[in-house]
Amino acid sequence: MDTPEFVEKLAKELRQRSDPHLPHEFYLEQVRRQLAGRAGLSGTAARDAVLGSRKTPLQSASVFRAWAMPE
Repeated sequence: MDTPEFVEKLAKELRQRSDPHLPHEFYLEQVRRQLAGRAGLSGTAARDAVLGSRKTPLQSASVFRAWAMPE
């Protein structure tokens, strides 16, 4: 069930739960990678596998910034 619409929806949810300052493409790639490692999951099971039970947002994006914007 990894249709483009499903991947897009999960990426948006992941971005809302994480750091909204990171680019949307970052979350799309995260979702694709996580779904690729969990072949056979669909619907709620796939959503839970990607999003997990994390309820609080990340506090910073320093790791991404260090990777994406080297000095």
